[in-house]
Amino acid sequence: MGDGTTVNKGLPEPVWVCVLNPTVMIPGHPPFTWNVLQEAYDASDDGESILSKEVTFNEDLYIDLNKSVTLEGGYNCLNTTTLTPTGYTEIQGDMIITDGTVTIAIGNFIIK
Repeated sequence: MGDGTTVNKGLPEPVWVCVLNPTVMIPGHPPFTWNVLQEAYDASDDGESILSKEVTFNEDLYIDLNKSVTLEGGYNCLNTTTLTPTGYTEIQGDMIITDGTVTIAIGNFIIK
């Protein structure tokens, strides 16, 4: 990914498509993109990073599976080659953690 991150499962690295959706992706994880943060979390494997565009999600996020994931937010769809966060991803709702762990990378997620 240009930043030293290894793409999972040896699959090709996806790039953002500059449309309203999809808003979330997991590099190397088919189907690669989702429109809802909860769906991406549910589909993620242990140790994966979930990347989100610079958007606001109006949803609660339930961290309730025995796995560890990292949330990275603030990506601009125009920045498809370096995948460097340029802003913030906001969750308008609660993050409820009952199992597993979540790491918020670089502080690019805002939970209100």
